[in-house]
Amino acid sequence: MLLTHAWQEIRRHPGRFAATLLAIVVSVAFLAATQVSGDTEANAMRQRQALYASKADIVAESYLWHSRQARWRRDDGLETLEKALAADPRVEYLERFSRAFSQVTHGDRSVGVTLTSTPEWPLRWFTPTRGELPRGTNDIVLTEQTAKTLGVGVGDQVELSVTGLDAFTVVGLTDERGFADPPAYVAYSTMMAVDASFPPPDYTVLLHPDAATKRATPGSSGDGVGVSILIKLKDPEHTDINAMVTELQTELTRQAVLRIIVHVKPADQVRTEAAQATTTSTDWMGWMLRGTGALAMVVGGLIIATTFQILVSQRRRQTGLLRAVGASRAQVLLRYAAEALLLGVAGTAIGIPVGIAGAVVASRLGTDGARFGLQVNWRWLALIAVVGVVATVVASLVSIRSAVRVRPLEALQPALPAEGRRRSTVALAIICLVGLAAGVAGLLWGLDASRPLSPTRRIVAVTASAAVAAVAVMASSALWVPLLTRVVGRLVARARPTVRLAVANTGRSPARVGATATSLMLAVGLVVTVQVGASTGRAAAFGVVDQRYPVDIVMQSAVQPPELADPGNGQGPPGEVDEFGYLKGWDEKALALAQATPGVARARSFALTQPLPVQAGLITWDEMPFTPLTPEAVAMYSHPVTLAPNQVGLSAEDIGRLNLRPGRTLQVFAFVASQDDADKGPMQLEVVEVNLAPMVAVVTPETFAKLTDPGTRQGLMLVELTDEGDAGTVMSQLNAKLVPDNPGLKMAGGAELKANVGALLDSVTLVLTGLLAVAALVALIGVSNTLGLSVMERTRESALLRALGLQRRGLRVMLLIEAALLSSISIVVGLGAGLVFGWGGAATIAHVLGWPTPGLAVNWTLTVLSCLAVAGAGVLASVLPGRRAALASPVDALADIG
Repeated sequence: MLLTHAWQEIRRHPGRFAATLLAIVVSVAFLAATQVSGDTEANAMRQRQALYASKADIVAESYLWHSRQARWRRDDGLETLEKALAADPRVEYLERFSRAFSQVTHGDRSVGVTLTSTPEWPLRWFTPTRGELPRGTNDIVLTEQTAKTLGVGVGDQVELSVTGLDAFTVVGLTDERGFADPPAYVAYSTMMAVDASFPPPDYTVLLHPDAATKRATPGSSGDGVGVSILIKLKDPEHTDINAMVTELQTELTRQAVLRIIVHVKPADQVRTEAAQATTTSTDWMGWMLRGTGALAMVVGGLIIATTFQILVSQRRRQTGLLRAVGASRAQVLLRYAAEALLLGVAGTAIGIPVGIAGAVVASRLGTDGARFGLQVNWRWLALIAVVGVVATVVASLVSIRSAVRVRPLEALQPALPAEGRRRSTVALAIICLVGLAAGVAGLLWGLDASRPLSPTRRIVAVTASAAVAAVAVMASSALWVPLLTRVVGRLVARARPTVRLAVANTGRSPARVGATATSLMLAVGLVVTVQVGASTGRAAAFGVVDQRYPVDIVMQSAVQPPELADPGNGQGPPGEVDEFGYLKGWDEKALALAQATPGVARARSFALTQPLPVQAGLITWDEMPFTPLTPEAVAMYSHPVTLAPNQVGLSAEDIGRLNLRPGRTLQVFAFVASQDDADKGPMQLEVVEVNLAPMVAVVTPETFAKLTDPGTRQGLMLVELTDEGDAGTVMSQLNAKLVPDNPGLKMAGGAELKANVGALLDSVTLVLTGLLAVAALVALIGVSNTLGLSVMERTRESALLRALGLQRRGLRVMLLIEAALLSSISIVVGLGAGLVFGWGGAATIAHVLGWPTPGLAVNWTLTVLSCLAVAGAGVLASVLPGRRAALASPVDALADIG
């Protein structure tokens, strides 16, 4: 019976409930879309990681370990496996496969890619949408997105950041999207040329093979190219793949090929391992999407509460009559709750399929993750459906309960008695003031860097305090928003009647106005918080990078890698040493080429010794080159650096690696030219932190003169950029120009790190801003909803104004001014809160990381555009309600419509 009456009420007055239904649909649809999109993209990311094994049944992976014979051992092991497979009747087809990270450059544009060999059809997972497959060593197939970024097409030429390879011709394009490092398909012979260009791996591979793999090439534990064998079986369904893998591995072991050189695995295991490797990196995305979806649901709940508050106030007399004829409070409450239940069920039933469709559209327009299968978790969607219905009912009960508590005679009066309003207002003001004071005090306590708080306690304290302060501000909006409108009213007291009427109307229903302002403040405040937090975090991170890496780019002409597997080898790789066995210096054209590179502000070359033996403590030995801290070098640093004659500057990385601390002593064994030099013994230098580059020691010119040996050369170059955002492109160009004549080139510095950090923060900020914009959209629906219901409340009043001479245009302008005033106040308060909370969040993270307290940094362009977009949308939200009010006939509107 209750549901029947509720349905009849909705059918009788659909206009009252349409905006509420729209808010529910948008909120539930967004929550469903974020869930499906997050799961679909996470699945796509996992699938992309193992695409190369998607058509194979068995995969044999090879590894390069640190030794001169590494490549020979790898190739010998692969050949042994291929011979065994060639005689196996279960095998249909096999092929070698390889990948490596690289940079593709065209002009001044550069893109990071994964060079990928192209298998034949039984094992190939892609087909070019334009052009053909790569057949020659200098053929390459790019993704359409990569080609667009580089500004190239089929037939154009590009360059790779690989030593000794000529320009490549783009012979085809694919439509693949969504890769962090998009594939660039080449012939297998190209990968072998890339393999030959890699220097021997550094010693860190023995300690951190996984990190070395990520840094260099998938499938290899060193700085060489990892090679796999992809195996296709004739009848995989009736073949015991695990037993076959065991047989092959046993045969390799019998042939003295260890598992650490060639490891045979089922392709399913390879795909599972790839999925597990990306699970952690994709979990954050799903929770971020769910969080923004939940935020949209919260904003939608506020709109629903506001709508029902207006609906209940419109039916105040109806409520009084029901109570007067014997209906209990519970009966009236259930009657209104049934209406909310029907709206929640209807909105959820519409919102979930709309959200799924939206996820499909977003995938097709974005990363195209749906091509790997749309992931619909029906359990999560069922939970979302329950949340949508429950949120609608709970949000409506906030307004319904206050209405049914009114006595029947009070409900029949035009408005709540003044004394009742006063009591509730005072109580709300006291609670909100206490909450605001507690929130501000907690923020100051948590942001005090001098307090010895654990990272968890500091983050929890600041987050909880910010939430308490924000809730206090939003909960009291019904009190202070009308006060601000009155202040504006005094300022426009002599304005036109339309303006004065608009200002007066914003103060007539404090609860309605406050709830609408809260929705807008929440949306704007969160967007600004994310943007300010990212900008401030960027500034703090850049400051730390500048402290750690004071020069944009540091280049060495050649570096001697420690040969742990061959201790007798004390020379650098072939091509990087001269006829005397010394590491080479810069080619005579290197400095001029670097200075002429677009994006380079200035470049200077400096002397560098051969690697000299150093000792830290009793048992820690190493070798590193030394360079002088000349005035020209100091001028290239981002902050002043000074050294005393008895000091040596080491990077923080080298200080930790040598188990030293600033102030400790480092012994340096200089070049011995005579017996007098030998009698002096090692040089004793005090360690200070100077982060020029890893494995480079800095000393004063006087000290450097004592260390100079016959192998000292111009081997160090410092580069300053005009724009750090172009670091990746400039480094690729420097690499392409200098490597041919300087094959031992090594690069370091802070420019690339800052560019990567900036790109990451920019992308996360834009994604979060876009997602939070949906919450703003729901809030704007609330503005339109509030104004529309306000028009319905004031139907007879508007008609009277029309009868007294107010034109239709004046009525529309009045509502537009109401919306503009409400949006402006909300945006100003939301902007202020966002600035405080964004800076507070960034400062908290900085304190947790041990960084200094950052200053406030704001991307004013993005922030102002976001605020203007919300303000403009808020004004546009008044168009339909204003049109409805203006079109009403004064005679019909003045009739008693009940």
